[in-house]
Amino acid sequence: MEAILDYYLEDGHLESIKNYTADSVERDRIIYEVIRVIDRVPLFYEDHIKRLESSFRLMDKNFSYKYDKIKDYLISLIEGNNIDFGNIKLTFDIKTDTMKVFSIKHSYPSDDLYKSGVNTILYHGERKILMLK
Repeated sequence: MEAILDYYLEDGHLESIKNYTADSVERDRIIYEVIRVIDRVPLFYEDHIKRLESSFRLMDKNFSYKYDKIKDYLISLIEGNNIDFGNIKLTFDIKTDTMKVFSIKHSYPSDDLYKSGVNTILYHGERKILMLK
């Protein structure tokens, strides 16, 4: 299960994580964003929502969500799950017009890793672009 902690939101309603069901695995059906939370504040919130709007336009769908309403949902989840630090994922199923907001696992480097660095490799990969008809 991708969602963690006690609660998630589905279409704005706070629900027990026991009721959570995973989104469809169809790649052309789900639009999502992941927002980092530090000190109970969703970072770069407006940038994320603008990118969501852009994704909706690319899918030739109407973005009918209000920025303030989505922020209210994020705050509701932060308060419900008592999130100080973490990641929140917003998903939109464009076929059922369902929005979910939930916490997901996260991992960030410690201060020591920032100072000392990490070992890395080079990897060549290309992301395939999905073109809708």
